[in-house]
Amino acid sequence: MVTCAPAAARNASPILDVLKRELPNPCKLAEIGSGTGLHAARANTELPLVEWHPSELPGLVPRLVASLSEAAPEVAERAFALDVDEPADCDGEFDAAFSCNTAHIMSSDSVVRMFDRVDELTRDGAKFLLYGPFILEGRYTSEGNEQFDRHLRAKDPSMGLRKLEDLDQLAALKGFARSRLYGMPSNNLMAVWQR
Repeated sequence: MVTCAPAAARNASPILDVLKRELPNPCKLAEIGSGTGLHAARANTELPLVEWHPSELPGLVPRLVASLSEAAPEVAERAFALDVDEPADCDGEFDAAFSCNTAHIMSSDSVVRMFDRVDELTRDGAKFLLYGPFILEGRYTSEGNEQFDRHLRAKDPSMGLRKLEDLDQLAALKGFARSRLYGMPSNNLMAVWQR
């Protein structure tokens, strides 16, 4: 059984609803920062035409594989090591990339490099879907998100909620443009960019 935080379990269904609307069928998807593999396991049963490839930092791949091995063994076999700060070992093999609750816990430099990795991982016409708390039009979407941002920056000034407009600029440098923005539970958003 895949272990996960309660908040992740609550948000899994709304996230999958967006993925069902946005992903082509069939689809080969790379997930950046899969954690314990919650979304990979759910997608395995609810998005049967999506070939989901979960990833984690090299040292965390064994934990990811162990977590997925019972719930989704075929997905566990596709798990791969990915550090956004290092070049990806592939060349445009994916139709989509997805990442959940990662941009605010990465350093600002790593966020830039995440878009480099998405560029390397995906082919022409691909989508990149990024879920999490963001700053939208210069404002926090909730008081809780503002407090969360202050908490993160107090721990590490390079972490924190990202301005969506800054992410749009990073995406544009790689040939992606934002095609959709979804309001999500817990004052989160799902941004969708397409090449």
